[in-house]
Amino acid sequence: MREEQEKLDNPEAIKAWGEKVAQDLARRLVQKGIFKGHARVEARWAMPGQILLGVAWQEDTPQRKVWVIGGEDVTPDVVELKAAKDPREAAKHFSMRWQLNGARIGSAAEQGGQKGQIDYKSIEEQFQKQAEKLYELAKRDELWQGIRKEPPTAE
Repeated sequence: MREEQEKLDNPEAIKAWGEKVAQDLARRLVQKGIFKGHARVEARWAMPGQILLGVAWQEDTPQRKVWVIGGEDVTPDVVELKAAKDPREAAKHFSMRWQLNGARIGSAAEQGGQKGQIDYKSIEEQFQKQAEKLYELAKRDELWQGIRKEPPTAE
């Protein structure tokens, strides 16, 4: 991880990292069936080398947009654009969602025990860790200065 961050010491490297994460997220949206055909992701906020938060849409139907998050430090995720008015709110939304998912997984593991080779405790801890990290970032005002709000979309 540190090696990757050291490579992001210039604007071109940061831009390339952001484009790669955006492309990976767009591909994932299509693979998961959220969009059909080609998807586009535009970054709205990033911690280079760690997290990218953006807005995505299907190229031929740009009226339906979603918030997406991905990068080296988080599990890729998606939520409808109406869930948040700006990237900071979207970050808080993802954080809360991951906190709840982690708790739900932990509770299910306790009630049903470990089944097969799935390490539910590890999954719970991963969700909790990334939720806490993202929430701590969302609390820092200086990281969110000048971030634009997303216009509402027609549905």
